Amino acid sequence: MTDILPIVWSSRLKVFLPEEQVSDRSASRFSTPPLSSTISQSSHTDKILLPPSTLESLLSQISNDAGLLPSPLLFKLTNPLNKKVTHVGVREFSAEEGTVQVPAVVARNLGLQNSNDILFINLVSLPKGTSLTLKTSSTGELVENVDWKSLLESRLHGSFTALTKGDVLTVSHPSLPGKNIDFTIEKLEPTNNSHAVCIIDTDLDLEVIEVNDGNSNGSRETVSGSIRGQNSNQSSVAGRRDPIPLSVNEHPVNVKGLQPSEVAYFSVAYDINDNSLPLEVSLDNISVDDSSSLVMFMGLEEANISPDSFLWSNLNSPGTSLTVSSDDPFLEKYRNLNQSSLQAIFYVKVISYQTPASFVIQAKTEAVNYVDSGQESSSNTSKCTNCLQMISIHSFARHVAFCERNNILCPEGCGRVFSRREGIPTTHWHCHDHNTSGDSEFSKKLHSDWFHTAMSCPGCGSDHANHILLSQHRATNCPAKLHICRFCHILLPQELASAADFLQGLTGHESYCGNRTTDCEICKRVVRLKELQTHLEFHRLDRLREPAPILCSNANCPRLITSTSSNVLGLCGICYGPLHSTLLDSDGSKLKQRIERRYVIQLTRGCGKPWCMNEHCASTRPKKRSIAEIMSTDVKFLMAESANKKFWFCVDETATKRKLFVQFQSQNGIFSDASCARAIEQAKGNESEAVRWLESNYT
Repeated sequence: MTDILPIVWSSRLKVFLPEEQVSDRSASRFSTPPLSSTISQSSHTDKILLPPSTLESLLSQISNDAGLLPSPLLFKLTNPLNKKVTHVGVREFSAEEGTVQVPAVVARNLGLQNSNDILFINLVSLPKGTSLTLKTSSTGELVENVDWKSLLESRLHGSFTALTKGDVLTVSHPSLPGKNIDFTIEKLEPTNNSHAVCIIDTDLDLEVIEVNDGNSNGSRETVSGSIRGQNSNQSSVAGRRDPIPLSVNEHPVNVKGLQPSEVAYFSVAYDINDNSLPLEVSLDNISVDDSSSLVMFMGLEEANISPDSFLWSNLNSPGTSLTVSSDDPFLEKYRNLNQSSLQAIFYVKVISYQTPASFVIQAKTEAVNYVDSGQESSSNTSKCTNCLQMISIHSFARHVAFCERNNILCPEGCGRVFSRREGIPTTHWHCHDHNTSGDSEFSKKLHSDWFHTAMSCPGCGSDHANHILLSQHRATNCPAKLHICRFCHILLPQELASAADFLQGLTGHESYCGNRTTDCEICKRVVRLKELQTHLEFHRLDRLREPAPILCSNANCPRLITSTSSNVLGLCGICYGPLHSTLLDSDGSKLKQRIERRYVIQLTRGCGKPWCMNEHCASTRPKKRSIAEIMSTDVKFLMAESANKKFWFCVDETATKRKLFVQFQSQNGIFSDASCARAIEQAKGNESEAVRWLESNYT
């Protein structure tokens, strides 16, 4: 249960409903009145406005020992006329005295119709919710390619304080502005006498049920996790929810009987580096006479590919192919926003606007296309000036005589050849504005609808010269476009971005969402999420400016050389300490004697430490040897190596453990010994922290 002070408060207030709410009684829908410029205009919330006297009454009951109001403040609203009950939170205490201002969803749940209605209001305590089950009001409400679970979690988190069983939640349709979808609260856990829970500072298990009206038994389909609305397991190509993968330059996919009401959905994975070949998606073996009735739409985001939202189409392309070059401006923008990945997923939808169609679809590059340029350069062929085809020189004269007598080339320059006897058909048309042509009334009307009809965006209201520009706008810059926020990872409208956000590659939502903070793993400072990448880039540049780390010349030591520990032997301060002397030693002979003496003691007596792993220490050698043998072999070798600044001195247990870490991490060749030594030093011996430091700083 939520901790609450022993405060008892109840009131009887008159409901305030603005005129626009009262006038729409037939639909029982209300809109939130304009409260202030700092409050969202959305009516889909449960936060009410109470008069200032309510807050004064609550504060007057606070004891000196407690000193605080319960948080959040939860109120039970009761309509005495119909006994309906709901539970709400409070936005602020700014309503007129004696009135309570309620948003649309609360007014509908209570069945309020008039501004003179009376409500009973009580301060209550509710348990934290753990599970929520919602049910749609009718079949087909849930939309394809929308993660409803994530979207609902976001809406509930930002707009609601408490939920009551039986109430109706209204959520804006993600792709149809102005349309709302209603969800009924069917089940809440934990169960309690109030049949309500608080959803602030708690995790909810969310389940969405879509009613299946087509089943006479009233059965229903349950979807947990990402809500797709209908079963995705379709056996046919047409109508599938999940795209069929197309492999570039490999086997095509055969589609049979695509109905005018169906959509064939495909995806193509392709590298989009600057040197990549243009990608072409083509339709072949088309069963319909008018190929213009088959239209392809292509985009780079699964949630934004439809006839109303796309980047490319074959509406203005000759034939039934669609080509995207590596320098396409949409690809350039995609590369700038996704620099970590050189592979993009192209989503393709094919729609037949007239009769059922069958076709073969294939993705390929220009490298495997059959081009006529090789034929043009062949000495065995020549181009006919009448039909523009390449003809063998052996039959060229006969072809020209026949072609000029029976065929006529379109004088508009589209390259179409028609029978001279029948003439150019009246259905043949040209559009010089867009350099395209067609051969049917349907294709002309389709071109006029897409290219010569001004339209307004239903999401943001902006005007566009034609449907093509509108669809590209809805797939790129429209504030209502759905996108997955890089910070909260929820599919939401991207909202309007400022100029500064645009330069940073942020959407309007990401700019707001990115104001949340996190700790930098390197410097432990508090950084905004949207500034974290720039902050880490500064760390990377600082690291590049730093001199390369230098390991201690003792082969058993993992410590780094610092300016304070520099010496002629290249040893760290701890390893050089036993060799240090204040006596004058201009030629270094006494230093060599101390090194030799240390080696002799190390090889004859050993360090006596059980953790020692020094190969030149008696503690790690089970076989005893004479002093003469040691002096003539080991000491002689070690003293010769000391001239090259290579030493094998015993170290303490901490250094031994860190040396093992350095050897293990550097054995795969990804990290150098010095980098691993710096990592374990930065992590103060914590190996897991050292691995994370390596991955964040050197990968």
